[in-house]
Amino acid sequence: MQPLRDSLDLQHKVWTFPSPRGRLPESPFCSGPRTQTGRPSGFELRVSAMSKTESSSSSSLDDEDISDVEVPEDATSTAVQGIEKEEFYHGLLPAEDALKLLLRNGDYLLRVEDAGESGRVVYLSVRWDDNGHCFPLVTSPKGCTFDNANYATYVGELIRQLQEEGTPVSDRCGGILLKNGVARQEWEIRHDQIDLMRKLGEGAFGEVHLGVLEIRCKKLRVAVKQSKGVVNKEQIAEMMKEARLMRQYKHPHIVRFYGLAAEKEPVMIIMEFVGGGSLDSYLKKNGHKITPKHKTIMCHGAAKGLCYLHEHGCIHRDVAARNCLVTEKNNHVKISDFGLSTKDKKYVMDRNERAPIRWLAPEVMKTASYEQPADIWGFGVLCWEVFADGAIPYNEFTTADVKVNVHDPGFRLQMRADTPKDVVKIVESCWNADVQARPSMKDVVNGFHKYKKRQAKKYEEGNTQKSKETSKDSQESKESKKKKKKKRSKDVGGCKAGASAKSKRNKPKRRSKDEITRCQSPEVVGKSPGKSPGNRPSPAGKKKAKKPNASKNTVDTSSSLSNSKSVKPKKNVRK
Repeated sequence: MQPLRDSLDLQHKVWTFPSPRGRLPESPFCSGPRTQTGRPSGFELRVSAMSKTESSSSSSLDDEDISDVEVPEDATSTAVQGIEKEEFYHGLLPAEDALKLLLRNGDYLLRVEDAGESGRVVYLSVRWDDNGHCFPLVTSPKGCTFDNANYATYVGELIRQLQEEGTPVSDRCGGILLKNGVARQEWEIRHDQIDLMRKLGEGAFGEVHLGVLEIRCKKLRVAVKQSKGVVNKEQIAEMMKEARLMRQYKHPHIVRFYGLAAEKEPVMIIMEFVGGGSLDSYLKKNGHKITPKHKTIMCHGAAKGLCYLHEHGCIHRDVAARNCLVTEKNNHVKISDFGLSTKDKKYVMDRNERAPIRWLAPEVMKTASYEQPADIWGFGVLCWEVFADGAIPYNEFTTADVKVNVHDPGFRLQMRADTPKDVVKIVESCWNADVQARPSMKDVVNGFHKYKKRQAKKYEEGNTQKSKETSKDSQESKESKKKKKKKRSKDVGGCKAGASAKSKRNKPKRRSKDEITRCQSPEVVGKSPGKSPGNRPSPAGKKKAKKPNASKNTVDTSSSLSNSKSVKPKKNVRK
C-alpha cells in the first residue's frame, strides 16, 4: 500500500460519497459498510440509515439487502447532538486537509462531507498502515455505529467506547484501532470566538465584515470573509483551498491568515484587518496626495510580497490593485485574495473560466496556460495603476479590443510623466512579449532596491554638499558678526565715555567729613553754636548743646541764616 503522503492526490480523485442506494468504493482510502442516507433532522448534518435486514457482523452488503427504513428523528439528532464540542470534531474540513493532520497509525478525527443530493454525512477518518480510511456514521433504532456491531446513542460516546475497549472499528487491515483523537488546530477557529461588527464589503461568493477575534487571551480586530447561505461542495472546496494556501505564508507584504471557522455554516476565513482598505479605492481617493517617491515604495512592497509567493511555488493569478490592501499609517501594500491562486508550476485555464483580461499576459490569451511570468506582467499593470491613481487599465478600449491588441508590442500602457525613469524601465521589462526575456520577481525586487540605493546616495551627496555650503556660509556669517560686534563695541564705548563724563558733571558732589565739620565750626556758624535752634552738636562734642532762650535775642540774623544753611548739608551725610 502507498504511504499516506503519496496517496493524497489519489485520495482526492477517487473519494466518493454514499448515494441513496449505492455503495462506498472498495479503496484503501475509503472503507466501511455501504449505506443509504437517512431522513434530514433538525440538526444541519445528515447521517446514514441502516436497513433492518443488515447483519450486525457483516461489513459488506449486497444491493438486495438495502431497503428504506424509518429511523426516529430523535435518534438521528441525538447521534450528532453536541458534536461541535468534541475536540476531535473538525466540521467541514475536506479529506485532503484531514488526512494531513493524521500523522501516526491510530490517529482519528470526525468531519463532515457534502454528499450532494444525499445531504451531508459524518465521517470518522483514521490513519492505519500509513493509509487514510473513512467510515460513515450510520444510525438505526439501536443507535449509531461505524461497523454494524458496536452501537451507542451518541457518536462521541461510541468513539470513546471503541478506544477504551480496544475494539477495532473495522476488521480490515488486521483490525483498525482508534488510539489518538486529533484535536482542532490553532487555525481552526470556533464560531463563538468571533464577534462580527460592521459590514465592509460584498462579493459574488460572500461578505466581508469587520470583527473581533478572541485568541490566546487577546482580542484582535480582524476581517472576516464569510459564505452566503448554504454552501455546496464546490464552494466549500474553494474556500478551503484559499485558506490552505494563506495559512502557509507569513510575510510583511502579505495579508496574514488567522484561521478558518468551519465547524458549521457560514464558513468563515479570518484574516488580518488592514485599515486603509483596497489599494485601488485608496489610490482613487488619495493618489493626488502621494508623491512619486512614496508610490515607488508602494510598488516595491508589492514586489516583495509577490516575490515571496513565487519563491514558495505559488502563482497568484490575479495580481491587481483591487486585490491588494494598504495600511493607514505607513502606506504598506499587502497582497490578498488567493481565490485564484495555485501551487502548481503551470495552471491550465478552462476556456469558459472568467479571467481579468486587462491584467492578463498575451501568452495566457493564446495558450490558456498560466505560469509565474504571467504574474510578472500583471505586476507591471499594478505599478501602472499605482502611478495612475487607481485608473482602469486601457479604459478607452473595450475588453475585446484589449484581448486582440495586447499581442502587439506597440499596444502598451503609458506611464505618467512624473514616474521615475528607473521605475519606467522596470515596468516596461515586465511587459516584454517574450516570456523568457521577462525578469523574475527577484530581479524586479533587486531593481527597486538598486534604485532606492542610488536615491539614498544622491540624497547623502546632496546633504554633504549642502552641509559644506552651510558651514562656509556660517563661517562667513561668524566673521561678519565679529566685525559688526567690534564696530558696535567701539561706538558703544565712545558713547559710554561721553555719557559718563556728562553724568559726572551733573552728579552732586559729595562732601567729606572734614568739609562738614568745617561748616559746623564756630567760625562759620557763630560765636555761640549751642544757642542756635537748628544747631546740632559736633561729632567731637560730648555734652549736649543748651537750647537758646527765647526771651534773649543774642544771635543775630546773619548767624541764624548761616546756621540754617549749615544744617541742610547734614542730610546727605552717610555714616
